[in-house]
Amino acid sequence: MTTELSRRPFPDFAAMRDRLDRFFEDVTGTRQTDGSWSVAMDVRRTDDALTVRADVPGLEPEDIKITVEDGMLTIAGEHEESSEQEDEGYVRRERRFGSFRRTMALPPEALPDKIQATTKNGVVQIEIPVGDKPAGTKIEITPKAE
Repeated sequence: MTTELSRRPFPDFAAMRDRLDRFFEDVTGTRQTDGSWSVAMDVRRTDDALTVRADVPGLEPEDIKITVEDGMLTIAGEHEESSEQEDEGYVRRERRFGSFRRTMALPPEALPDKIQATTKNGVVQIEIPVGDKPAGTKIEITPKAE
């Protein structure tokens, strides 16, 4: 009699890790939404810019969509599996396919009209210039006529 060994001896750990990832993404202002996988992302701040570097291996620039709306930067796309590949014969499949969507809040001083993005060797780099922090607006209170 043979015993089949599970390739995932602790399947609950993956689910727990996913829940923790979602928790920390919400706390840090970045989150994965509406996707089947998440891109790894680094964000670096300097005096004059934010630099976002996201791993997008195997994707062409036309497969990636970067948008800014309501102060949120979104990187989205889809990594399609080649139709030439068959499901049979695999011993292990770890590469991810499908759609992804990653969103992060931009600081108020970000200049979305000046954002530039480049890609090289499976990494998309997004340069987000920042200006001075927006000044607050003082609102005068006038007495209401009776």
